[in-house]
Amino acid sequence: MNGKEHRIIGSGVGIGTYVLDRCIRQRPLRLVQAIGSGVGGYVGGHFPDDIEPAFHPNHRDSFHSVGTGVGVTFIATKSYFLTDWLEQKSEWIDNNIKESSCFLEKTILWIIKFLIDLLTGFVIGFLGGYVSHIVLDATTSKSIPWV
Repeated sequence: MNGKEHRIIGSGVGIGTYVLDRCIRQRPLRLVQAIGSGVGGYVGGHFPDDIEPAFHPNHRDSFHSVGTGVGVTFIATKSYFLTDWLEQKSEWIDNNIKESSCFLEKTILWIIKFLIDLLTGFVIGFLGGYVSHIVLDATTSKSIPWV
């Protein structure tokens, strides 16, 4: 697998992870969060090679391992604490935008809300993209280490 393939597949898996998260948690899909999850998957899909560059076929170490894949999957199942907190902030900003009569304040709040929603999707997508990299590398002839 090359870096381009990891990024493309990571983006798809990141978006899929976001949609799955929304379905399981019965939350609405939001376009900005979906975009953030695609970007997060893109970054996460190549992240193990950013940490352990693929200069030679035996480059895979702890960040390309089964143990790390399991750990990231565990973190992904617990990341709802962070994403819930971000979504609470986003809802709080929504309420303040509705109550504000100042154009500048509304604009600043809207930009902050946009960034929070983007970050929410990014976190979910990054974790999915990272795991996709581990799974893809496990299917190669060199495979991946256990730890």
